[in-house]
Amino acid sequence: MKIHVLVSRILSFGESINIREIPRLVQQVAQGAKTPVLLVIDELGKNLEFVAQNQGKENLYLWQQLAELPRESDSQVYLIGLLHQAFADYGERLSSVQRNEWAKIQGRFEDIPFKDSAPQMMRLMGQAIERSHLKKFACAIAEQATEWLELLPPEITADISVDAIDSTYPLHPVAALVLPELCTQYAHNERSLFTCLTSAEPYSFKRYLEETPVRGNSLPTLKLDRVYDYFIEAVGMGITSRPKLQRWIEVHGLINDVAKSLDADSLRVLKTIGTLNIVTTIGGLKATRDLVTLAMCNSSAECENWERAIDNLLQFIHLSPIGDKWMNCGFGKGRILM
Repeated sequence: MKIHVLVSRILSFGESINIREIPRLVQQVAQGAKTPVLLVIDELGKNLEFVAQNQGKENLYLWQQLAELPRESDSQVYLIGLLHQAFADYGERLSSVQRNEWAKIQGRFEDIPFKDSAPQMMRLMGQAIERSHLKKFACAIAEQATEWLELLPPEITADISVDAIDSTYPLHPVAALVLPELCTQYAHNERSLFTCLTSAEPYSFKRYLEETPVRGNSLPTLKLDRVYDYFIEAVGMGITSRPKLQRWIEVHGLINDVAKSLDADSLRVLKTIGTLNIVTTIGGLKATRDLVTLAMCNSSAECENWERAIDNLLQFIHLSPIGDKWMNCGFGKGRILM
């Protein structure tokens, strides 16, 4: 069937395309144009999610067929698919046999990973935050940013400047580092990040600005426990389609189990540990005692109070009848919180 006939039938009668016809039709376009064709497929991950959830082998095999189209000198077809996660991550919950099939098809393509660095993401967030109304606090914010650069572990601030920390206020520096990573792993990268900053959804950055007064010399910051609440409330069901869902389920389940048994401060500490644990268990953002303490403070003067809250939480975990389960998820001594 000629492609112009097919297009006419689709437009006139709503006829659908047989998926097996697509590679041949693409090749027809290239041959007819007598020039190489570049196909760029945005949100390819949505297709892979559908394949994984519905066992759509034909849909997956389509990518292999497109990759293996004949390479004629004057009508080559190039295919670029844009993904939020690695190709294999979308088939993470499939059987080993199915994952092997995915690996074979992935082998037809070349991976070109791209990820904005922490300084780049902080710079983008800083540009999105309107600061004109904070002029009278400019000196205090700059001093606080300098203090944070000295207090935070050097492995997470090595490439971050005082200006980057300053520009993202009132985000806590740890929240400013973790939020983009959460959006990458469990949402839609920059799109979800700026939705968090600009939307009026519960626990969003905009709602925080509307709800939080500045009193005296204290400069409040939006911290990780609120970031956790935002993801639960606003991202919600979207998390269920992410490849690393199991880690989130484990952490969220444990927090839900004990939420009513903890005081407000202990619960906030628990959400902070959980959020860090969801993002990573290694590297600079690992939920060490020092980093969790700093993540809870507006300034170093508050550290002692949050140290006590951490001790109370650890005591609760130690006495909990499901203590082993807590340890396995990284909520106790000897694991993530040292």
